[in-house]
Amino acid sequence: MSAINWYAHSEKAWSDQPECVDPVIRSICIWLNDHTPESEMERVIGPHIFMPLGTWLGLELALSRAYRVADFAIREIAPMALNIETLNSEATTLESLTPITDRLTAEAAVKTAEWIVIQSRAAAKTRATTKAGPRAIVVPLDALGADVTNQAAYATSIVADASRWAPGQKAVGKLTEATLKAVSMVIDAQEMREVSESNRPVDVRHMVLDLIRELCEMGREEPRTYRTKEQTLECLETGRFNE
Repeated sequence: MSAINWYAHSEKAWSDQPECVDPVIRSICIWLNDHTPESEMERVIGPHIFMPLGTWLGLELALSRAYRVADFAIREIAPMALNIETLNSEATTLESLTPITDRLTAEAAVKTAEWIVIQSRAAAKTRATTKAGPRAIVVPLDALGADVTNQAAYATSIVADASRWAPGQKAVGKLTEATLKAVSMVIDAQEMREVSESNRPVDVRHMVLDLIRELCEMGREEPRTYRTKEQTLECLETGRFNE
């Protein structure tokens, strides 16, 4: 974000809050930058570093992007956590939900997710009791599905209340914070598990990058992902970001 602000407004102070970037996208980009190893930065982020330029196109589009972030949390990230716990039926239930695109679909998703949190916690308690007796303490991984789904439900409940939505205020931060906390929990769980080369888990960071790409293309008349610095600098010179 600091590089984008420097290129777009070279006369202004160095900042990671460029006004030309949708705050929903900006928060996720900052997280991805902070959670990508330095050795992989050029390969993963380098080709797309200026992609978010010109994405701030108003409140209505920001809200649509927020719904997509909630959908990502509920129907993609939470099922991954549930599958890690082999709660496959619950994972399928979330994956099969109607995509979150408005208040009604968001509210319906929250209700389903809250029910699954209850089911997941009960399953975790049963597993712990079976393994170590009635006084067993549930280890973090055993509660992963419930915790991640709970974070996803919280993120979705924030965006469901569109009457309070306002980019740049606390709602954006709470939405992305809850979503990315769920993402981080899945990444940590994957790193705790022993996996073979033939059964390596999906790189969740790449899923986040794909989400950023999708969010950036929303609202553009002729979608194009600027994959090189040269193309991006040309857009900066001409001022045409949406062509």
